[in-house]
Amino acid sequence: MFKQVYFEISGACNARCPFCVTGAGRRPQGRFIAPELFARALDRLLERGLIEAQTEIFLFNWGEPFLHPDLEKILACLNSRRVHFSLSTNASLYREFSPAMISNLQELSFSLPGFSQASYDRIHGFNFSTVKENIRRFADRLRQLDYGGRSQVFFHIYQFNLDEIAPARAFTRELGMEFFPYYAFIADYDRAKAYLQERLKVAELKELGENLLLADMADKVRRVPSTYRCPQYEILVLDEEVNILTCCYLPKGHAGYSCGSLFDDDLEACLAQRQNQPECAFCLTSGLSYLVHHPTAPEFCRVGSE
Repeated sequence: MFKQVYFEISGACNARCPFCVTGAGRRPQGRFIAPELFARALDRLLERGLIEAQTEIFLFNWGEPFLHPDLEKILACLNSRRVHFSLSTNASLYREFSPAMISNLQELSFSLPGFSQASYDRIHGFNFSTVKENIRRFADRLRQLDYGGRSQVFFHIYQFNLDEIAPARAFTRELGMEFFPYYAFIADYDRAKAYLQERLKVAELKELGENLLLADMADKVRRVPSTYRCPQYEILVLDEEVNILTCCYLPKGHAGYSCGSLFDDDLEACLAQRQNQPECAFCLTSGLSYLVHHPTAPEFCRVGSE
């Protein structure tokens, strides 16, 4: 039984993050899962004992869930089955919550690549004032509904936005949310692999060095504990076509991307295959898995950041 499931309901994202496989256009935009298929998948997971009501289903992976045209129906599928779920958004769009929509919502998180229009021009490509206003509207609406779950802001730290951490923290606290700053990393498996294997061209290295804090990445891959086990083995990841994915990091189109469908007859074989993918060996031995699963922030950010 899985305690966490990442279920992609939107194969599309409207952000243009240059270090993300989706935003950079290296992963093709996908579709939106139909509410009927999503309901069938939930029932399959429950019937096979792969999840329970206390399992937390994160309705995102590479996509932006608030783009889904039938988001209310998707949430109704979860709420009618009393299954816990979480949402994450880039806050480019505002969707009005009703009391019924959030009855089993455990966490709403917002992803920020900075706290200025200049930072948004470099990463997400959205109007920063609109994003701030949308986050305020979400916070106000959740307060009106007496929401008792978690609400938080994840702030991605780049070379160019270090001076924006303090105002972002103040904004978050003003809204009564938790604040989690952490170093941005290469959210693109093939590009991260090429970086670790020293195969990137000079121009690409220059771009990474001018934006990401590469010293943090180098430090993490050097200090992987000998007992480290990839957390993905304990997490189930499904895409919008209900494929069982090897992990949340391999991109669509990669040879090891999928291990089969949730509706395959031999479901146990599909699940077992997840732990025997050839690509896992590199990800573990290179330290890439540890890097991706252990986001950190500099000491001056961590103190009093919550």
